[in-house]
Amino acid sequence: MVEAEQQPLEEEDTSSVTSGTPRNSVEEDSAPPPPQQQQQHTPNNTNDHPLRNTWNFLENTFQGIDNQHQLRRRTSNSVKHINQSMQNLFSNITDETQRVRDQADVHARNVSTHVSQAASSARESISRANKEYKLSEKVATVAVIGGATLLALGNPRAGVTALAVAGASLAVGEVTSTNYEESPHSREEYGLPEGVHID
Repeated sequence: MVEAEQQPLEEEDTSSVTSGTPRNSVEEDSAPPPPQQQQQHTPNNTNDHPLRNTWNFLENTFQGIDNQHQLRRRTSNSVKHINQSMQNLFSNITDETQRVRDQADVHARNVSTHVSQAASSARESISRANKEYKLSEKVATVAVIGGATLLALGNPRAGVTALAVAGASLAVGEVTSTNYEESPHSREEYGLPEGVHID
């Protein structure tokens, strides 16, 4: 019965709206609302719908805040992890560099010691040979003879150079023989017995 009454009213409403004539306000007030409007105005739906919307809004807001918090936490953890990795990398580079430097220092010291020992041994051998065989005097004699010959042949530069070599070889011979005799660390430095030398 409600449906039957609504149909003519609805037709009347649409006809009055389309024709432009005002409707009777008494008819408006007395007409029951359509069935869809009745369902919306039930007490349960009226209270439930705004609360549900508010609840959904709050839930979405809190979910967004939680997502942002998790994103910030993951970003912070990633930054901490990267920072720790970089510190470890720099620490490893520093440690490795120091280790290589230490090894290079030890190697350089060993090489320096060997070179020093070889030079000392060579100096001692030359000094000993010079003392025994008078090598510097022989080199000086040959240089003096060569220089005099070059001067006589008309080559003064070469002759003067040969004479300078003769003088230098005599001076070196004297210095090495003096240093060898005064050197306290020939055999004793290396713990060698008398008559044994380092070559």
